[in-house]
Amino acid sequence: MWLDMKKEIVKANVDGDANIGLYGVANDYLFFSPFYKSFNVDVLKILKVKAEVKLTIDEMPFLGMFVVVNNKGMILPYMIKDKELTFLKKQLQEINEGDMNIYKLEHKENALGNLMLCNDRGCVISSSLIKYSKIFYDVLGVEVVKTGTIMGAEVIGSLGYATNEGFIISAYAEEEEYNLIKEVLKVDGDIGTVNYGSPFVASGIIANSKGALVGEHSTPIEIGRIAESLNLM
Repeated sequence: MWLDMKKEIVKANVDGDANIGLYGVANDYLFFSPFYKSFNVDVLKILKVKAEVKLTIDEMPFLGMFVVVNNKGMILPYMIKDKELTFLKKQLQEINEGDMNIYKLEHKENALGNLMLCNDRGCVISSSLIKYSKIFYDVLGVEVVKTGTIMGAEVIGSLGYATNEGFIISAYAEEEEYNLIKEVLKVDGDIGTVNYGSPFVASGIIANSKGALVGEHSTPIEIGRIAESLNLM
């Protein structure tokens, strides 16, 4: 554990890969992870969730790229296989989370996790997804959906990470981009990097309101900034 914090923030890897955010997503109750990939730490203990749910997208393990989740719902890309979706719903039923909103978005761009930055209050999205705003309101139960960018790019879900307690976006973001995200998500945040300087902060973070994992190449300064940004101090 790093620093003197009320919640854990722990360095981690997935089969030796420090880009842990590519392989898992979490809300305050559940941790979604791929088959055949192993985290080197006890994720359930660190995030204090009730269960781990196994999932792949078209037999690929990159949940962080493809999936958007908050405490109310989950948005999945069009290419998820029927058998994967069925197994996901079966697992949720078995752990009494069967009322979670699940929606498969029929959109040509499948890396939804890279295009959306959400918590339970709001969602900042790529302009390519604007026509689906009502779906995001309904499935994720958010109050606000707005288009936005980070560093002028629409891959806001890869250049930022958010929970109900805070958010962190690339250190190279513009002030107006930061202000829009703060307004939509209705939480404070900050700028930073992961894994020794990467601006793609989501690639090195899996977090919720209770704890966080960060890529093992992250420096103490980066970890401290993440902890402050996500209100884990």
